[in-house]
Amino acid sequence: MSPEQARGRRVDKRSDTWAFGVILYEMLTGTSPFQGETATDSIGAVLHKDVDLGRLPPETPVSVRRVLGRCLVRDKSQRYRDIGDLRIELMRTDEDTASEPVPAGRSFGPMTMLVVLALMILVGVGGWYASSLLSPEAAEPVVSKVDLVVDDVDTAFRYSGPKISPDGSMIAYRRGGMIWLRRLDSFESRSLPGTDNVRNIFWSTDSRWIGYNTSDSIFKIAVNNGNPIRLTSEVHKLNGWTGGAWTADDRIVFAGEVGDTEGLTQISARGGKATMLLEVDPAQGSSIRDVTGVPGTNTILYIEFEVQTGYSLCAFDGTKRVILRHFTDIQVSDPAYSSSGHVLFSRFTTGESIWAIGFDLMSLEPIGEPFVVEPHAWQASVSNDGVLAFQRGNPMRDGKYAVFADDGDIRTIDDDFEMRFAPSMSPDRSRVAFSGGSMPKFDIWSHDLARGVTSRVTFAEMIVAVTGWSPDGREIAVTGGNPEIGTFGTYFYFTDGSGESRPPLDIAINGFDSAWEHAVAMDLSNPSAVYAMSMDDLSQRTEIVTLEGQSNRPTSLSPDGTLLAYASSESGDFEIYCTRFPDGAGKWQVSTKGGTRPQWSADGKRLFFESRGDTPDDDPMIQVVDVSREPAIQFGLPTRAFPDIDLGREWFVAPDGSALITTLELDDDDQSRVSISLVQNWYRAFDKQ
Repeated sequence: MSPEQARGRRVDKRSDTWAFGVILYEMLTGTSPFQGETATDSIGAVLHKDVDLGRLPPETPVSVRRVLGRCLVRDKSQRYRDIGDLRIELMRTDEDTASEPVPAGRSFGPMTMLVVLALMILVGVGGWYASSLLSPEAAEPVVSKVDLVVDDVDTAFRYSGPKISPDGSMIAYRRGGMIWLRRLDSFESRSLPGTDNVRNIFWSTDSRWIGYNTSDSIFKIAVNNGNPIRLTSEVHKLNGWTGGAWTADDRIVFAGEVGDTEGLTQISARGGKATMLLEVDPAQGSSIRDVTGVPGTNTILYIEFEVQTGYSLCAFDGTKRVILRHFTDIQVSDPAYSSSGHVLFSRFTTGESIWAIGFDLMSLEPIGEPFVVEPHAWQASVSNDGVLAFQRGNPMRDGKYAVFADDGDIRTIDDDFEMRFAPSMSPDRSRVAFSGGSMPKFDIWSHDLARGVTSRVTFAEMIVAVTGWSPDGREIAVTGGNPEIGTFGTYFYFTDGSGESRPPLDIAINGFDSAWEHAVAMDLSNPSAVYAMSMDDLSQRTEIVTLEGQSNRPTSLSPDGTLLAYASSESGDFEIYCTRFPDGAGKWQVSTKGGTRPQWSADGKRLFFESRGDTPDDDPMIQVVDVSREPAIQFGLPTRAFPDIDLGREWFVAPDGSALITTLELDDDDQSRVSISLVQNWYRAFDKQ
């Protein structure tokens, strides 16, 4: 690796002369001029260590010494511009020996002359190759792009995307919560048995192991027919943002909580006790997420999030922490190192896209400004030889909403939004409210089902979601945030678009009872805690339950305010549970084969939730259970609701259970279709920028 490549700068033919000089030095001395114990040490030597020409054999010709000196000068402007120029220098061996005195004891032995002769032959071949094939156009490695045919890859943003192995031979990805492995020399993928409820995937530096986390443990599994090995179960707050880095000294670093501390956590790759590597203060709204590493080193890359200030792309080598870039107005995630001297990351603007910034591995300092690598893509990983893997498409982009009534009537809600989510129907079934827009600016819109008219309710231009209608339908509660100014909370608006109806709250309300007397809330500083609140005294908040794992729309309060349904992964997979409200007494498991997104019917006699079937290939569905209160609280067996309707990513059941709102499926050629994509020599496309 030349100095310019180590610093993430453009390479050209002069970088090839550097590589030639390294090979020549190794042939003459039997050792590398920039040998280090680790990849980091070797890169440091390339950038800072002077070449020791004193180690050359005494009989080395002056011309060869001169060639080495010009090949291995760090300033590439002083190197040979073309490898063919070396032949002229090497042919001057006789002139050098005739015109310069030979030091005592020095003679040009046959071995040295054979080396020089071999080099002249190689350079001659190289000169012919350069003149015939390595024209300026042909010299550039080809940038090639291809999509892998992979069925039903998991696309949840909060979980790990596909990860290419460091040696570039395999892709690991999530499907149905399991790890699947695809060798790039094969048409087939295979699952890794026992890898259930996987959140994040990461590779060992030698590509022989895959590490991963569930909601409560860190595991590793051998690529060749291994079984999962649990490394620790004492770390908490393992979720979709945990990430993972397998370091050169055989540690695994991830985001987690040990005891009362939270931040970058480490364990031995052989298992053992977890310790804290870099602590953050969650009381200040700080958290670490999306941890990854630089292969072959101990350097860690991660995202640090602070509620009030936004997102920071960070690097940490065990002692020094550097912020490569801070983002106040957009969300960033999923950093990945490229041996081209870049850090890639996902960035929310209008949809997800992959960006890159130059990176000096030795100083940990950024180089230049960020630039777009691939639009409509996210969750990048890069092999050591420069193959970029990512997910392409926009899974957040859906078709339009449709209301499917149980009498067969279907009404489509027409709009021009790129993205829409969080639908909710008014108590009288006359209107549907939803969030519409594009990242990161959304507003709440209300659609009149009888008139077919969609009206704007809010003018906030932030990430917002409907959490409840007032009993009379005149108000709507919205949870939302504006990353640019660091505000998150609950806002209340009149549904006719006339503005705010009540002062905002600094806590996210997830739902209400039907009378709007009680509420369920969550605090971003402690997202696993669920609080009970009275609308008469919002200053009083009582923790009622602690969630394991994080899911979309995790709670639902019964209309009479006596039961709280919630989704938690304490059993290893998400299931639906119920407890009494507001004291949290008693606990019932409602679902039997997984469940998320609970929703009560208006009469409190039925509980709907999303579930999957017995296999990862089964489509998601709505299930419903009957709920009785006398003589005691009892839950029936789950049965499928709306069996003839294909469930979209977003859904809402009408208050009386007579209709389902969900998103329609888009055409196959739409950009929302998700694929695992590979780009070879990705950085070559940007050399001239």
